[in-house]
Amino acid sequence: MVVPGDVIAPGGGSLYMRGHGTFLGGDNNDDIMASVSGMVERVDKLICVRSLRCRYLGEIGDVVVGRVTQVGQGKWRVDVNSRVDAVLLLSSIDLPGGVLRKRTYSDELNMRTFYAENDLICAEVHSLSGNGAMNLQTRSHRYGKLLNGIFMAIPPTLIKRSKSHMHTFDFGVSVIFGNNGYIWIYVTADPLGAVHGDPTQAAQEEQPTAHSETTPTSAENPPPATTPTTNPQPYRPTPAEQIEMRTRLARVRNSVSTLASVHCWVHPDAVSAVYQESLLQKLTPKEMLNPALWASLTEPARTSAVDLYAVSSS
Repeated sequence: MVVPGDVIAPGGGSLYMRGHGTFLGGDNNDDIMASVSGMVERVDKLICVRSLRCRYLGEIGDVVVGRVTQVGQGKWRVDVNSRVDAVLLLSSIDLPGGVLRKRTYSDELNMRTFYAENDLICAEVHSLSGNGAMNLQTRSHRYGKLLNGIFMAIPPTLIKRSKSHMHTFDFGVSVIFGNNGYIWIYVTADPLGAVHGDPTQAAQEEQPTAHSETTPTSAENPPPATTPTTNPQPYRPTPAEQIEMRTRLARVRNSVSTLASVHCWVHPDAVSAVYQESLLQKLTPKEMLNPALWASLTEPARTSAVDLYAVSSS
């Protein structure tokens, strides 16, 4: 993070292109300096500073987490931490069962069965309107309604852009890092296929077996030894396992909060570093919120961030 007047690239006026939030200064007027407080971003030869207090400016392809604020005629309005609400059209969602057909008047009457007010959803920015509003789409199994997790909001400038903003950690927790600063934390799907807290998985009705409808059971037609089932019973964790998973969710949530409090990049590697550091220091999730411990907790993440920036700037 830099503040106004900090030198970003000494003598880089002839080597780099100046972007938003920068100006030329120094003794020889050849140093690229920051004009706003924010995070430094470098793309090839372009250097810019993203202000910490700015609203989210969407780009096509961004993954966002939003809250439905209004159900209109053939569309939903979604709060995505931008200047204006985003728009999700009825034609831009997947129908139940993945049916591909034209949306009808009946679908429009039943829009609240898909998404209602105050529902949290994960979506992708499909296009941008002339007034700055974003058009969203959820035509993928990765997107949809979010259930059974923790929602939190941080400044969007702290979200580090990457190829994938949906990450699964090896300790059983998954996180959606929305480009708009909204983050969703949930329990990873069970390895056996039963879902604990998959945010976009709709509940499926139990399907009858092949022998339950037409095949009578008698001495001539005995029931099979093993009856195949299309939907196995979901895994039900024990109370001790539930406490353990909630503790992990809280620890991940507080790891993100700690990084945001010290204005450090929020990305999977940084969250994992803070999470592991809290375990090494034998801290409870509540103790991680102590400001006196933030420096030691985030030191591995801040060190790796400095190393990555040094490599990218070389």
